[in-house]
Amino acid sequence: MDLMDQQAENGGFPDYRRGSVERDAAELRADVLLEFLEAAIHTTLHARGMFERRRAYEVPVWMSRHPELNEYIAQALANARPLLVERLLHRVYLCFKRENGAIEESFVFELQESDDAPAGPITLDAVTELEAHLRAVLVKINMSGAALPSREGCTFSLLIGCAGAGAATARAAAAAGDKWLVSDAQDGRPAGELRVVPVRSVRVPHFRLQAYALVAAPEEEL
Repeated sequence: MDLMDQQAENGGFPDYRRGSVERDAAELRADVLLEFLEAAIHTTLHARGMFERRRAYEVPVWMSRHPELNEYIAQALANARPLLVERLLHRVYLCFKRENGAIEESFVFELQESDDAPAGPITLDAVTELEAHLRAVLVKINMSGAALPSREGCTFSLLIGCAGAGAATARAAAAAGDKWLVSDAQDGRPAGELRVVPVRSVRVPHFRLQAYALVAAPEEEL
């Protein structure tokens, strides 16, 4: 799914609301969060100078115009959807790397769902409430450049973090040559001393999201 091919009537993003009253809560929540993560990743990358302005949840966001980059982000998140539906996805790391491959910063989206989250249909009011909170996160990401250094000239990669059965599922998929490569648990974080920069957190019934940056501390701070 390439966001650049979506219709502009809802800001260029998929219309997951269709039939939302009748859809399973886990399925719909996964689609809402995947849409948010795609917009948030593009917004975080806007300093690369290859983005155009779109809207998500009535908030201006920045979208890449490079089809291969768009496909990489969209496909990585689509591959993570089964884990998200099963509530096994714990973190998404957007890692900024130097030329030598060392991670300078990881922008982290941490997801926590309670085990007692209801199954079955979800109401449109619940979707609207979650969207409002995610809109606030996008606004804060748009403003985060003041607290975080530019990453122009860096490369980036996306990693996902799973716990428990999620890690086992990802490893099984990698062993089967399917969708994921297994990496070390430390691979999503910069090495050495870290500075944590909170961006925004979301709390709704049965669900919590935190967005924050892990930044490698400059040598003079060590």
